[in-house]
Amino acid sequence: MHQDRHQDRHDAASYQRIEMITGRPESFEPLFVRSPDGEVDPQPWCMGFYAVMKLRLFVWSRLLSPNGTEHLMLRPILVHCIDDAGRPLLPPARRTLGTQPIVQNAWRDIPATVEALRQFWMPIRFKRGA
Repeated sequence: MHQDRHQDRHDAASYQRIEMITGRPESFEPLFVRSPDGEVDPQPWCMGFYAVMKLRLFVWSRLLSPNGTEHLMLRPILVHCIDDAGRPLLPPARRTLGTQPIVQNAWRDIPATVEALRQFWMPIRFKRGA
């Protein structure tokens, strides 16, 4: 019984955060790990995002296909991810933009990426609920 109440509170808090992001997407800011000297490490956040994606991998498969333009939306996140064997999720050819590596500053694009993903999923989300 106590566990159920705790889970209900957790679910309610999660839905509140989701509602805040949905209603005010400009208020979303990912929380990245920072070193004492201020260096940003987005990998833990990106790996968490990817872990959630893997729960419904079939749904995300359209965005994971490297041949689709939608794949570019995920690149700022996936460039920081590794697979279960510890290899980069994106092959070297997809870790660059032209001749420039994107990994150093890709984390700066993550808030815009999340908003683009929200916009991408919005019609599908509301269509299903109709």
